[in-house]
Amino acid sequence: MSAAVAEQRAGRGAGRAVLALRQAGSGAGEAVLAALVAIVVAAVGLFAFSLVSWPAFNSSNVTRALTTVGQVGAAVLLAASITLLRLRRARRLAKLLSWAGISAFVTVTLGMPLAATKLYLFGISVDQEFRTEYLTRLTDSAALRDMTYADVPPFYPAGWFWVGGRVANLLDMDGWEAFKPYAIGSIAVAAVVSLVLWSKLIRADWAVGVAAAVTAVTVTYAAPEAYGAVIAVLLPPVLVLAWGALHRPAPVEGGEARTAGGWGAVLGTGLFLGVAAACYTLYFGYAVFAITLMALLAAGLAVRSRRAAAHPRRRDVAAAPAGGAWRAAV
Repeated sequence: MSAAVAEQRAGRGAGRAVLALRQAGSGAGEAVLAALVAIVVAAVGLFAFSLVSWPAFNSSNVTRALTTVGQVGAAVLLAASITLLRLRRARRLAKLLSWAGISAFVTVTLGMPLAATKLYLFGISVDQEFRTEYLTRLTDSAALRDMTYADVPPFYPAGWFWVGGRVANLLDMDGWEAFKPYAIGSIAVAAVVSLVLWSKLIRADWAVGVAAAVTAVTVTYAAPEAYGAVIAVLLPPVLVLAWGALHRPAPVEGGEARTAGGWGAVLGTGLFLGVAAACYTLYFGYAVFAITLMALLAAGLAVRSRRAAAHPRRRDVAAAPAGGAWRAAV
């Protein structure tokens, strides 16, 4: 009997592993396609802006008006995507419109006001000075070095800056010159990846609206720290994903076969934490703290469910899995 149970559990474990890899592969493939769309939209938009000698944003209503027009156009794309998704028509087109709309919103909101300059938000002043210095350092060499002291290891996480330095080097651009297009493009890419993740967690039409709202808030408040904005825009869906990995109530009959038992969510959460640690220490610490609190709460709920199974008068006896409270917490 024990051998049969062990064999059944092994088969279930293998099935979950296959499902986890399948879900992760599907999500990663869609994220790559969305990122490519965002890169194209950002590149085309910024190139188009550079063809005209625009007046400064804070001294002319022309660029303000054009920015607003661009934002409305992006909103129209998003509205069209939501409409198609709700009507269950042309789902691939709807996804393409949502990716283009999100990335166009980021590009026009940040790119149009900065069209008159090659510098990013706040130019080269205060904190933007050391950020530009860091990107320039890693453009000159792929070796990890401090932004100011060439022979000292980096104090700040180098992930975002190292990738930007390699992009600038590949395009034969100076670090300061590549800062603006790289910052805008990376935020656009992070926004569409966030949209893809939301679409895996909630209804597709809701995902577009929620991702657009999170992107708008991120661009409004976090855009000056572009290396932090790419993490901030992903935090909300990742915390939802992490809760799905941690809190696994008893499934309905036949439901477990359709999921990977939370292991796909574990992979996604772990990947995000690794990227966050490589890019922005503060958001990484915040994410770890929040996920640890969720883990404690999930463990408490699991223990309560197991203890309820020991009381026949409880209504949730059938739903609660058998086993000890300590095992449930683990």
